[in-house]
Amino acid sequence: MKSKAIYDVLVIGAGVSGLSAAVDLSSRGLKVLVCEKSPHAGGRTSSFPDKFTSQYVDRGQHLLMGCYTATRRYIQMIGSDSLAELQPVLHIPYYRVGFGRTELRCLPLPSLMHAGSGLIRFSTIPFRERLRMSTVVKEIIFRSDPEDLDGISAAEWLSRLNQSPSARKYLWDMLCIGALNSAPEKVSALIFFRVLKAIFTGARTNSCFLLPRAPLSTLLIDPAVEYIRSHGGEIRTGTSVQKLKIDRDTVISAHIAGGKIIAADSIISTVPWYAVNAMTRPETIVDDSAFFSAPIVSIQLWLDRKILNDKFAALIDTSVQWVFDAGALLNNQEKTGQHLSFVISGAESFNKMTKTELIDLAWNDLCSVLPAARQAKIVHALAIKEKRATFIPAPGLESKRPSAQTRFKNLFLAGDWTDTGLPGTIEGAIRSGVRAAEMVAGGLPDC
Repeated sequence: MKSKAIYDVLVIGAGVSGLSAAVDLSSRGLKVLVCEKSPHAGGRTSSFPDKFTSQYVDRGQHLLMGCYTATRRYIQMIGSDSLAELQPVLHIPYYRVGFGRTELRCLPLPSLMHAGSGLIRFSTIPFRERLRMSTVVKEIIFRSDPEDLDGISAAEWLSRLNQSPSARKYLWDMLCIGALNSAPEKVSALIFFRVLKAIFTGARTNSCFLLPRAPLSTLLIDPAVEYIRSHGGEIRTGTSVQKLKIDRDTVISAHIAGGKIIAADSIISTVPWYAVNAMTRPETIVDDSAFFSAPIVSIQLWLDRKILNDKFAALIDTSVQWVFDAGALLNNQEKTGQHLSFVISGAESFNKMTKTELIDLAWNDLCSVLPAARQAKIVHALAIKEKRATFIPAPGLESKRPSAQTRFKNLFLAGDWTDTGLPGTIEGAIRSGVRAAEMVAGGLPDC
């Protein structure tokens, strides 16, 4: 017998996918309960206070872009959009071992002309090779049916398009690893195609970086929690949903630690693929054998002096791929020092390194591209490993990513790993939450 529902919707998980679903549902006037097993909301996109500096540090630096339309709508809804700065034009500084600093800077022109102006003027890549980069752009614009690209890797696709090693190193591979968290040899060409299409078509600012000017919890999490609560919803952290009780084709209740039972008309699960089946066993709702994780490592260095004059930069021929002036971006700039945040995406080969080794690695990479850094001293340092940061969007995986609707009529899925058409990004997570919320709202009577 089904328990009497207290809530319209139970959302399991308070990462950005769960919070975006709850925000959307709350805006429709539905009574929402969000349960999160950890002591805090946010998951992989949360921040924590560093005891040494008393500053908030993100668990991992995330690259956001202007084409993240769902993300931009989300931060508008929760009132934190002023805490993210959108570049007026695409501008990427580069530092390469032995070559110093260079940059890709686009002109303030419409859409494709904007991106094209940057590529054609990017003298670091030989002119003939820059011209060949236009074949990728043409493919993005004119290819009408890209679905067959899911059968090959991004590396194979770029090879077919005759992209040079320099074009790969300075742009295509950098974008692929940054957006998909895996090397081009490991990921689906279809997913990379979609990412490039989102970046290089549409509005000019789609290709620009959206730079957080506050810790991720302040930008994405805390305002969402406040929004949900102010609209009559409830957030329970430290609350693990252990079992969903199912009767035929319907979830009738959720059982949490301590033996408590929660009843809701609809349930949205946002837990990862490797945990979702545990709640419904012996029933299974996802083929989790098709998914594999990719880690991300971030290293935080506080130096005794300023070394980097850019807000962020891509590093070439190093283990670290990106460096951010976290102090400047977060308005925590020290009077005499500098707080730098480094990112290693697709970090499988770095997982077994100790935190001390990772800190030394970031420091040596910095010194190799900026020799003046050797005059500085490290005042404080952190290394953070996110071993299951994202799923690997491998060739052939698209057909196995589950939709929001499950075979149980009131159970829905969200999460960046579901069938969003995107890689494991904040944008994919938020889109998945909104889509699940729309499906729930569509099946409920008007309030």
